[in-house]
Amino acid sequence: MSGTKSRARLLRSVTSKPIPRYPYPTSTPSAAVGYIPGQSLDILAFRWKDITQKEYFYSQLIDIFAQLRQQQFPYAGSLMPDPDGGPIPLVGPLLSIQLNELQLQNRELSIQPARFASATDFAFHQYRLLDETYKLPAYKLSREVAELEIFGLEDLKTRLSGYIDDRLPFVLTHVDLRPSNIIVDENLRIQGIIDWEWASTVPRQFFLPPTWLAGLPPDRVSGVEYRIEYRWFRDALQAGTSEPCRQLASEWDRKLPTRIDLPVAVTLRHHSCFVNAFYRGVFPKFYKSSREDEVNKFFERDGKDGQFSLGAQQRLRDSEQYTHYLEENGLAPNQRCRGRQEPSEPPISDLGRTTALLGAACPPGAAQDCPTTRYQGPLPGSQALLPTT
Repeated sequence: MSGTKSRARLLRSVTSKPIPRYPYPTSTPSAAVGYIPGQSLDILAFRWKDITQKEYFYSQLIDIFAQLRQQQFPYAGSLMPDPDGGPIPLVGPLLSIQLNELQLQNRELSIQPARFASATDFAFHQYRLLDETYKLPAYKLSREVAELEIFGLEDLKTRLSGYIDDRLPFVLTHVDLRPSNIIVDENLRIQGIIDWEWASTVPRQFFLPPTWLAGLPPDRVSGVEYRIEYRWFRDALQAGTSEPCRQLASEWDRKLPTRIDLPVAVTLRHHSCFVNAFYRGVFPKFYKSSREDEVNKFFERDGKDGQFSLGAQQRLRDSEQYTHYLEENGLAPNQRCRGRQEPSEPPISDLGRTTALLGAACPPGAAQDCPTTRYQGPLPGSQALLPTT
């Protein structure tokens, strides 16, 4: 319990907003449920607020990000209690929602929690989790989508080394700062931030603005709607007068939505949105021809007996068996979650990817690093963990 207290003390020291007193990754019987007045931010209603209201809310949210950005660490990982009982938690192996879910589905998974001394190691750990996720069987997987997935995964892997900057620091992040974890009053005054159990340190390149600003799924961060809303967010950031805000403004500049930073982060952290995010935000940066042409050329070079062609065939066989099992047992998903993302225009539809792990594509309002199974809409009030007396 002393470890959870030390973690809470650290988090309170870096944000002026109320947080749970025991932000930890597992439950404990000695913690009781407390209440923060207010309700979760309704992102769909927020889209229709006037600019004055939006700027007021954004200025508070930016203040939280700026305070977190100031906390720098030598490693990427999860906050853990000091084994010697010290007041400040240490950075331990990185615990994540994706790894936790994968371990539940595949007990033979070779990927284990680890602490990372370089941004490159952190990024490739995230990539391995993504790759393992897409090896899980999917409901009614088509050959086209299977090939899109394989091409996207291989292409992303070749680009990570050139994108990652190992010179940047590791900073503290909430990880799951989606709208339902932001408690506001009727005037959009932030009352508190909840659900800190996955708080961790990440490379500065992965410390980015919310993906939900436009009220759309995370894979739409390369779209016009997000760019427009980001301008208002950026104006509020630039209006900040503190040194932390000025530092953040220099890192989150006006061109951020046009760069590859956001879509790469989404591909690595929102696994069910991978196909959409890659072909909307990463692919166009490097290819002039259509995705169909590039994917076809990729598999033609590989040959029908090549590694990737055989991999696609195996995924289709796995999908057929998995689909049969679901339908035979009355477990077939509904239309909203009917399968992996199917191609459409714009690039890929927002339909979900149904596998043994994830049930649907990230919905509007899903924030950083949250799988769809954890998404909730706005709540009438919010619970925060408080200590027992």
